[in-house]
Amino acid sequence: MDSYIKYTEAYLAMVQGTLTETEMERSSKAGEEIFEAIKEIVEKYELNIREMLNATVAVHYNIMGSANEQLEDYKVERAKLYE
Repeated sequence: MDSYIKYTEAYLAMVQGTLTETEMERSSKAGEEIFEAIKEIVEKYELNIREMLNATVAVHYNIMGSANEQLEDYKVERAKLYE
C-alpha cells in the first residue's frame, strides 16, 4: 500500500505540474466535491475498507482509461497535421 501511495503522489505531482493556476483551482474544487460524494456513497452502502478501495480504484482505473483514450485521439489529430 505504501508503494501505491508513493507512486500516486508522484503521479499527482507530475499532473499538477502541467496545470495552469486556473486548472488547478477548478480541479481542486472538483476533487473536493468528488471526495464528498464518495464519502456519502460509502456511508450509504456501509462499505468496509476493502469494498471502498475496490470501488475507488475501479473508478480511478476508468478515469485513467478515459484519459488514455483522449490522449490517443489527440495523437491521431496531431499526426494528421503533419501529413
